[in-house]
Amino acid sequence: MQRKPKKFGNRYPWRIWFAKTRFKLVRGKHYTDRSFIMAQMIRNAARLGRGGLEKGTSVRIKISEDENELIVTVLKGPYANPKVETSGPSDSQAGHSPDTLFGH
Repeated sequence: MQRKPKKFGNRYPWRIWFAKTRFKLVRGKHYTDRSFIMAQMIRNAARLGRGGLEKGTSVRIKISEDENELIVTVLKGPYANPKVETSGPSDSQAGHSPDTLFGH
């Protein structure tokens, strides 16, 4: 009797989750692994382009203090928020050269 090959990436609804730019996952409701393991799985899924994201997509994940919630923000990809321009002076305008920033 042959075993069916395991379908990777179908355990979690990546397409539903990654359709939002920011979402919250709760341990016990959305996932059962430890939060830091789930956070790494989310990073890997985003980077591999699961759920309709572009390959190489970055995410920011905040783990709650009790480690039972993950707040996920998609940073780069088709669902990412637009870049925010800053109006402050750049490092060179503020009198800092790249060499002085890193102690060279």
